[in-house]
Amino acid sequence: MTQLMQDVRKNLNQKPTWMENGVWAQLKAHWGSSDFKQKSEINKRNRESMDGASLHTGGSIPHRLHWKRMVLLIDHNIYFVGFKINDI
Repeated sequence: MTQLMQDVRKNLNQKPTWMENGVWAQLKAHWGSSDFKQKSEINKRNRESMDGASLHTGGSIPHRLHWKRMVLLIDHNIYFVGFKINDI
């Protein structure tokens, strides 16, 4: 939904066919307001800033693979809340 609205906002001269006229008018007024533009600019700067940021660098590795790698790294099975990881 977010990407859809971003695409709509790129061309404010053309109303999407699926949107009602009243909703379109309200959205254009909202997107054109100084309050929206100010918040948008602040959020843009925040997204671009790396000051004090913590990057998620784990990627899309499943938790199960992390566990298997940890077992291999420490060279013995791991017990967690009564469950044993033994199918490496």
